[in-house]
Amino acid sequence: MSLTVCTVNYHTQRYIEFQDYTYRRLADDKNFKRLICNTTPDNAEAEALSRMPNTKVFASDSEGLTGSQEHGYGLNEILPLIDTEYAVFADPDTAALMPGWDTACIEALSDKCIAIGSPYHPTYADRYQNFPNVIFFFFNVEKLRELKVDFRPPPYRFRTIRERLGRRIPLIDNFANKQDTGWRLPKSFDSAGYSASYFDFLRSNDSRSVVLTPDAHGDEHHWQGSPIITHQGRGALSRTFNVDEVSKLWLSKVC
Repeated sequence: MSLTVCTVNYHTQRYIEFQDYTYRRLADDKNFKRLICNTTPDNAEAEALSRMPNTKVFASDSEGLTGSQEHGYGLNEILPLIDTEYAVFADPDTAALMPGWDTACIEALSDKCIAIGSPYHPTYADRYQNFPNVIFFFFNVEKLRELKVDFRPPPYRFRTIRERLGRRIPLIDNFANKQDTGWRLPKSFDSAGYSASYFDFLRSNDSRSVVLTPDAHGDEHHWQGSPIITHQGRGALSRTFNVDEVSKLWLSKVC
């Protein structure tokens, strides 16, 4: 197996360290590579992150970009640097739940199905459906590179104008919201004749959930009936590790 776990870091060191622990503990290939694009100002947190096993951290100046724009910029920077057959884009606040999660993802791929991952919830009618997003996006590196996808959403100024108009014209608001990080992926796949598989999305109040509690803020994803990853959903403004009920449950049930 040849795998790289890829993450964009902006003040999320403790999340990534926790993530790395769960990913490696449950992976079949516990020596997978890590590639981290560090957009934290002054390259802060890079030294600590570089001490994780088999990890390379590189600094990148996102030139004032924030939020989804910064995330998309970081993914664009990472993709050309991957030197393994497979990779996964993973949000810092995700954790693994399935033993052998890496093998399960690889076995789901084929010549035409070149990615698998976490979808948006069906109630997110303004986002693309039946396709993985970049919260957890496991893929064949060579084939994804062929598509030359720009992961950045439109500039915030453009999105803000549309969102303001959308308060009065819902159709415009829906169009703007669809264009988040990785929004070009479904169309790019379709144009190239590729497909992608996606997990089942569970809310915290779903009776099938094994980690989350009804009042917790987060998501859980299952593959073929078994939990595979969970996403804490810390929110774009969080800057410190959120030791809430979700984190405590991860630590007790996953670790």
